[in-house]
Amino acid sequence: MTQLLVNAVCGVARQDLSGAYLRRYTASELIAKTQISRSAFYQHFDGGLRDVFSTTIENEVLRPMRLARFSWPEAVDFVLNYVRHNQILVRNLYELGSGPQKICWFRQQLVAVIWPHYRPDEPLTSDCCCWRQLSLLCGALVGEIQCWTCSDFKEELWRIRLRLQSFDLDTSA
Repeated sequence: MTQLLVNAVCGVARQDLSGAYLRRYTASELIAKTQISRSAFYQHFDGGLRDVFSTTIENEVLRPMRLARFSWPEAVDFVLNYVRHNQILVRNLYELGSGPQKICWFRQQLVAVIWPHYRPDEPLTSDCCCWRQLSLLCGALVGEIQCWTCSDFKEELWRIRLRLQSFDLDTSA
């Protein structure tokens, strides 16, 4: 039942945030549309809307990437295509729920998702040069998404993809 409720709340939020650019969106609006109690909402999303937004990103971006076991180029393609196909949603998530902590969280999650397929023989530690490199690359990906979002998606996708995929990730050479 818990997962069904979480999925239902995230689904309603996704639908609301995908229709038009919003300047304001409140937990009260979401609670009213899902017809659940305020206490049930905060029991599952104790951080309020930010937790709803994080769960949506987890379910729609990070979990599929984890299951697909994407390499860096595949991850770049997946994330950029997700953003391209969900521009209004992404813009609303960015405008309504971002902030330095969320952006840092997303970068860290990307590193954790991509790392096992990037250098599978090395442990995930911040002491590893390759881990730091991947962390910087994921930061670049998040930065590109921020710029693309703030410019109303005016830049052509292939240019962003080319910039991100032009990095030489082979540090053994």
